[in-house]
Amino acid sequence: MKKFFIVVFGFLCAVLIGAALFLPSIVTVERSIVVDRSPETVFPLVSDVRNWESWSPWYAKDKDMKLTYSEGPTDQVGSSYSWESESQGSGQLTITRSEPPREMAYDLDFGEQGTAKSFFILKPQGDGHTEVTWKMDADMGTNPIGKLMGLTMDRMVGPDFESGLANIKSVAERAATTENSNSEGESKS
Repeated sequence: MKKFFIVVFGFLCAVLIGAALFLPSIVTVERSIVVDRSPETVFPLVSDVRNWESWSPWYAKDKDMKLTYSEGPTDQVGSSYSWESESQGSGQLTITRSEPPREMAYDLDFGEQGTAKSFFILKPQGDGHTEVTWKMDADMGTNPIGKLMGLTMDRMVGPDFESGLANIKSVAERAATTENSNSEGESKS
């Protein structure tokens, strides 16, 4: 009986690993939201890595996260920051493309955990609205176990993207409302 279970377990493992060989190496996670502001208002929130503290779902989970920014401007190609967190892990983000106010791309390096390419894509929707899409393409490698982990990426990262996008919406709409209130106050004086 024990030998039977060992054989069945071995067979199931072989099937699982065999199936994993056919899974894609690149896994995509993508979420979108419509923000009631123009791309010009929203873009600085995602393009300047120093602004991420105001909306990042991961920073909100660990206020003690240690952030280190590259010298110079923090909103241009080559700008980067690294983070260290007991609960959120460690890594580095580097801006690889910036096309204001439409798109910002960046590379993520999680050390031994792997790498990913991510994007913010802003599309005007008319009447001052913007669709903001946050997308990540994670390279799970050729290891079957890594590819199997890829099956969980959307469930693991997707809710954080949704939270971050909701925060971006809130910050952008609140900031623009504050700017409009200040402008109206100045014009009345």
